[in-house]
Amino acid sequence: TIQEPDTFDFDMEIHPNPIRNKLEIEYSLEFASDVEIIISDITGKMIYHERTPVVLKGKYNKEINTSYYNSGIYIVTFKSSETIIIKKILKM
Repeated sequence: TIQEPDTFDFDMEIHPNPIRNKLEIEYSLEFASDVEIIISDITGKMIYHERTPVVLKGKYNKEINTSYYNSGIYIVTFKSSETIIIKKILKM
Protein backbone atom coordinates (compact mmCIF):
# COMPACT_ATOMS: atom_id res chain seq x y z
CA THR A 1 0.00 0.00 0.00
CA ILE A 2 1.20 3.51 -0.76
CA GLN A 3 0.04 5.78 2.06
CA GLU A 4 -0.46 9.51 2.22
CA PRO A 5 2.45 11.40 3.85
CA ASP A 6 0.57 12.09 7.09
CA THR A 7 0.02 8.36 7.66
CA PHE A 8 3.56 7.05 7.06
CA ASP A 9 4.72 4.48 9.59
CA PHE A 10 8.25 5.81 9.17
CA ASP A 11 10.17 8.86 8.05
CA MET A 12 13.09 8.68 5.59
CA GLU A 13 15.63 11.26 4.40
CA ILE A 14 18.43 10.91 1.85
CA HIS A 15 21.50 13.12 1.79
CA PRO A 16 23.48 14.50 0.21
CA ASN A 17 21.58 14.92 -3.03
CA PRO A 18 23.33 15.13 -5.45
CA ILE A 19 25.63 12.35 -4.23
CA ARG A 20 29.27 11.62 -4.96
CA ASN A 21 30.94 8.68 -3.19
CA LYS A 22 28.40 7.80 -0.53
CA LEU A 23 24.70 8.05 0.13
CA GLU A 24 23.30 8.35 3.63
CA ILE A 25 19.76 7.23 4.40
CA GLU A 26 18.27 8.21 7.73
CA TYR A 27 15.00 6.65 8.72
CA SER A 28 12.77 6.42 11.75
CA LEU A 29 10.25 3.65 12.41
CA GLU A 30 7.22 4.12 14.63
CA PHE A 31 6.90 0.34 15.10
CA ALA A 32 8.85 -2.82 14.27
CA SER A 33 8.82 -3.62 10.56
CA ASP A 34 10.69 -5.35 7.76
CA VAL A 35 12.80 -2.79 5.89
CA GLU A 36 13.89 -2.99 2.25
CA ILE A 37 16.12 -0.54 0.36
CA ILE A 38 16.40 -0.76 -3.43
CA ILE A 39 18.43 1.54 -5.69
CA SER A 40 17.73 1.33 -9.42
CA ASP A 41 19.16 3.25 -12.34
CA ILE A 42 16.85 5.27 -14.59
CA THR A 43 16.29 2.22 -16.86
CA GLY A 44 14.99 0.19 -13.90
CA LYS A 45 18.11 -1.97 -13.48
CA MET A 46 18.58 -2.82 -9.79
CA ILE A 47 21.97 -1.55 -8.57
CA TYR A 48 21.57 -2.16 -4.82
CA HIS A 49 19.20 -4.27 -2.72
CA GLU A 50 19.09 -4.87 1.01
CA ARG A 51 16.28 -6.45 3.02
CA THR A 52 16.36 -6.49 6.80
CA PRO A 53 13.62 -8.47 8.55
CA VAL A 54 12.08 -7.10 11.74
CA VAL A 55 13.79 -3.77 12.37
CA LEU A 56 12.69 -2.48 15.77
CA LYS A 57 11.08 0.90 16.45
CA GLY A 58 13.68 3.69 16.47
CA LYS A 59 16.02 5.86 14.41
CA TYR A 60 18.54 4.36 11.98
CA ASN A 61 21.29 5.51 9.65
CA LYS A 62 22.49 3.55 6.59
CA GLU A 63 25.54 4.51 4.50
CA ILE A 64 25.85 3.11 0.98
CA ASN A 65 29.05 3.31 -1.08
CA THR A 66 28.17 4.93 -4.41
CA SER A 67 31.72 5.56 -5.65
CA TYR A 68 31.34 2.95 -8.42
CA TYR A 69 27.97 4.27 -9.66
CA ASN A 70 28.00 6.05 -13.02
CA SER A 71 26.86 9.67 -13.14
CA GLY A 72 23.12 9.96 -13.63
CA ILE A 73 19.70 9.69 -12.02
CA TYR A 74 18.84 6.85 -9.64
CA ILE A 75 15.63 5.83 -7.92
CA VAL A 76 15.70 4.89 -4.22
CA THR A 77 12.78 2.74 -3.07
CA PHE A 78 12.39 2.35 0.67
CA LYS A 79 9.80 -0.13 1.93
CA SER A 80 8.45 -1.05 5.33
CA SER A 81 5.75 -3.62 6.03
CA GLU A 82 3.03 -1.08 5.26
CA THR A 83 4.58 1.81 3.31
CA ILE A 84 6.67 2.59 0.25
CA ILE A 85 8.65 5.81 -0.28
CA ILE A 86 10.29 6.49 -3.65
CA LYS A 87 12.85 9.29 -4.17
CA LYS A 88 15.14 10.36 -6.99
CA ILE A 89 18.83 11.04 -6.47
CA LEU A 90 21.47 12.46 -8.76
CA LYS A 91 24.99 10.98 -8.89
CA MET A 92 27.60 13.56 -9.93
